[in-house]
Amino acid sequence: MAAELFKTDAPTAEIAKLAENTFRDINIAFANQLALICEQHGVDVTEVIKLADTHPRLSPAEPIIHKLISLNATIIVYDPHCGQSFGAKKANSLHEAVKGADCLTIITDHIEFKNLNLQEIKTLMAEKPAIIDGRRIINPIQAERLGFLYYGIGFGKQRNN
Repeated sequence: MAAELFKTDAPTAEIAKLAENTFRDINIAFANQLALICEQHGVDVTEVIKLADTHPRLSPAEPIIHKLISLNATIIVYDPHCGQSFGAKKANSLHEAVKGADCLTIITDHIEFKNLNLQEIKTLMAEKPAIIDGRRIINPIQAERLGFLYYGIGFGKQRNN
């Protein structure tokens, strides 16, 4: 098996390794504890996991939408997998949501958002549009070349200066 090499600095490599190990350890410990609890109660752990995975999640968009509404921002929501608009106007399509918008904020990484035609989206938006990419699914270089002001979460100093 060939390993892929990544070029980075030492602090980033150290934190990446720490995150990888911690994530794995937490998942293993959680799975083991869940299995023990299920066993004690005569419940099938695989059925529990399957059912737990179907419950609708709290949307990370909700507090963001509420905050922006409190600041008198005009918010138009589009999410093909969530029926809630959290008090904002709900669009029936992404194109409807971005029409005339100053900013496109991406909070979920649905496949539809990963495959955006940025050139087309830009023609629908306001003159100097911005993208806030909370999931880092947009290519920042492409977005900036097309004239978007791009801000991605978690890049550190090298990207968002």
